[in-house]
Amino acid sequence: MISFAQGPTRQECQSDPVEGGQECYDVMTSITGRMVSEGLAVGDNLYGRQCDDTGRNCGEWRERAREIILPVPSPSYLPQWPIVALEMAHGLQVVGEEDLTGETVIHLQARVNIMRSILENQRRIFDTAGISAFGQECTAQTGGQKECRETGFDELLDQHEPRLSYSDTNPSTVDVWIGTQDSFIRRIVFTAPPVDTTATLTFDYSDFNSVEIEAP
Repeated sequence: MISFAQGPTRQECQSDPVEGGQECYDVMTSITGRMVSEGLAVGDNLYGRQCDDTGRNCGEWRERAREIILPVPSPSYLPQWPIVALEMAHGLQVVGEEDLTGETVIHLQARVNIMRSILENQRRIFDTAGISAFGQECTAQTGGQKECRETGFDELLDQHEPRLSYSDTNPSTVDVWIGTQDSFIRRIVFTAPPVDTTATLTFDYSDFNSVEIEAP
């Protein structure tokens, strides 16, 4: 389940200290509404639907085939990258015991670089699949030819600078709720640092291998 805001935007630009020139992006100027998007991965298919800001009054489920793995918060990465993010989190502290859907759970909170967690999860998936290349770098040769070579994981990290380092010094907050009886994760919520708006990603977990999920 992902909650996101809607509203008018303006374009802002800033100098890129690595590549030179300017980098432009859209910044939301005001919030006119909020929506919740739900996603479910079952086998080779992905299912998604949109709900109102309370998570209710949802539309019809839409089905599509899984796409190739991309280094972004994608259902193709679930449930792995949020778990990897917990491994890489720092400053862990106990918030306290709470009630979550009628169950007593322990609420923990920490800080984490979401982008670095997603890329690390991609590295693990590629490594398991026996993939060593994370892209190509090509240079122009005489006669209009190109010479290309495969790039590694360290170069992939370099390609995401300076955003990657910025997220190190401005990490997201991660909240996790764990069952007091079985220590299973019940919910993970990532909250990005506020710029003009605050974005959150919410993941609810069921007992793995203990439930049956029927595709919509």
